[in-house]
Amino acid sequence: IFPSHQFAAEKPNLPSITVINLIRGNELGHEKDDLYKSLQAQWQVTKEASVNATWLFQYSILEKDDMVQFAKKEMSHQEFGLLLELDRNTLTKSRIQYKGQGPWYFSDGVFLNAYDRDERRQIIDTNFEKFKSEFGYYPKTVGAWWIGADSLVYMQEKYGITAALKAADQYDLDFYSIWGSPWSIPYVASKENALMPSKDIESSSKVVILQWAARDPLKGYKDPLYSIQDYTIKGYDSTYVDYMASIFLKKPTDNLVFGLENGGTLETFGTYYKGIITEGKKLESENKAQLMLVKDYADSMLSQNRVLPATHYFLSKD
Repeated sequence: IFPSHQFAAEKPNLPSITVINLIRGNELGHEKDDLYKSLQAQWQVTKEASVNATWLFQYSILEKDDMVQFAKKEMSHQEFGLLLELDRNTLTKSRIQYKGQGPWYFSDGVFLNAYDRDERRQIIDTNFEKFKSEFGYYPKTVGAWWIGADSLVYMQEKYGITAALKAADQYDLDFYSIWGSPWSIPYVASKENALMPSKDIESSSKVVILQWAARDPLKGYKDPLYSIQDYTIKGYDSTYVDYMASIFLKKPTDNLVFGLENGGTLETFGTYYKGIITEGKKLESENKAQLMLVKDYADSMLSQNRVLPATHYFLSKD
């Protein structure tokens, strides 16, 4: 007779899926793209799927008033954070000389670790103050394909971040390698090395690391395109997502990152991106996972004093 209501406090204790979308500026590979229309299109697909996502804005995006106003007025129940990938404009506004000698995606210019410690802090301060001037608060979540430990500690202590996205281990992809972190799973980073989980929460950075594009635990070592993002290139359909979820999403503190970079159109976002977030909704409807904002997942993990999720090793029958 009486309808059954499930409130936030009553959500099942399940593994989590965090949808993270990276919104880069025109200098970072989007010179000819209409990034405002791209944001509108990606949001339309996200909204129609009834998904709450975490959107990381690169500095040059924060200077686009149309995009910032659209995010604030139209994108309700979303989390906004900072994408700390660097272009010439960001460095100019930070009063730092840009050091990149090649394409934008080369690590000598796009990452914070290309600059010395004082420069890194000045760049970080410029990003956080710009974000606060637009949104009225400091973000809890940041991201880039790589952020060093000293930068994470600085942002946590000064601005209160709780989570950071990095690229999952990849060998010789995008012209560089990231190698040696726990395989495609979240962890609370050491203060000394962002690749490494801390020995305990008390001496940690207090920053939860999430990893973009979880790699296949068998095939991903040889070929990083066997991943939650590039599986269609390898000829798989959505059943590959179920396979990956069955490995990485077993216990309540486990996590997988879904999402996509910007620059697409409504037509392109309607293929892979719509498929992956729809698959996330399906896993949620089957009580195999719950969709969470990154800041909420990080708060949950930190409140349990965990440095690794419950599932942090993998055994194969193959």
